Amino acid sequence: MRVAAKTDAGRIRLANEDCYYVGELPGGVAWAVICDGMGGAAGGDIASQTAANCVSDMIVNSYQEQMGSRSIRRLLVTALDNANLRVHDISLANESLAGMGTTVVAAIVADRKVYIAHAGDSRAYIFDGKKLTQLTKDHSLVQEMVDIGQITEDEARIHPRKNLITRVLGVYETLDGD
Repeated sequence: MRVAAKTDAGRIRLANEDCYYVGELPGGVAWAVICDGMGGAAGGDIASQTAANCVSDMIVNSYQEQMGSRSIRRLLVTALDNANLRVHDISLANESLAGMGTTVVAAIVADRKVYIAHAGDSRAYIFDGKKLTQLTKDHSLVQEMVDIGQITEDEARIHPRKNLITRVLGVYETLDGD
């Protein structure tokens, strides 16, 4: 397996508030975490850096080769919960960072299975050599509108409120991720 990551600021923003880490663990296990600070919010870059560091440290320091599926899932959920609290605490302690947040997607690939935890609209995909398949569903207002049949997926791509995220890491004391 090859593990790679890349980030791009896009065409609209000058600053890139993304942060990511990828790596390999014993037993041929791969992992990745990608965070995208909320554009326009104070401290988005700090939120993404803090969260990515927290999640990656927990994965690297807590993963063990003999872990089963339940343990790997629990590791990812705990890593995101801990990162959420860390970012939230920093935002409460510094008035200029109030409300900062970040999207997050973290994955561990072990024994031909992919374990993913995420919040926000950063996505996980799988590439089979020919095509990309999206594995996560956005936590956004527009995705909710698609889910209830209010708009189509084509309409969602150009919707003026497509950037409104309904779940995010760091803004609230608790995280409702998937």
